[in-house]
Amino acid sequence: MVDLVKHEKITQENDHLVITACFEELKGGVVLNVDNWKDEIIPAGHIVVAKKDTTLGGYKEYKLARLEHDNLISSANGEGFTPIGIVKATALKKKPFVSVMIRGSVNTNLLKYKLGGDANHLRVTELVSYLPFIHFQDL
Repeated sequence: MVDLVKHEKITQENDHLVITACFEELKGGVVLNVDNWKDEIIPAGHIVVAKKDTTLGGYKEYKLARLEHDNLISSANGEGFTPIGIVKATALKKKPFVSVMIRGSVNTNLLKYKLGGDANHLRVTELVSYLPFIHFQDL
């Protein structure tokens, strides 16, 4: 018998602790542009940003919120990108197909990349305005 699919193991042991509840996801998920992503892993709980497609409606490019010193930075939307959801489950960079949660709860204490508290970093209060159906909680 020939195995045509190469299986790789990925550690997702904290995914259920980071995403404490998921009530709605983007149908079909998205493929992320990970050209500038440095890690080999895309962690659950990371912010997904997208650029609006003005001709067709909807979105035309999906990527991950940018990082600076292991903190999410708000300038991710400076290039026309806005937060649209949260990575539901850890994925590999070489297979950047992710499910995007748009309604649910996130435990911010267990995020791999923390939400910052100063003016240069994304804060929960900023995210709530973009993602009103995501409940960010410190558990």
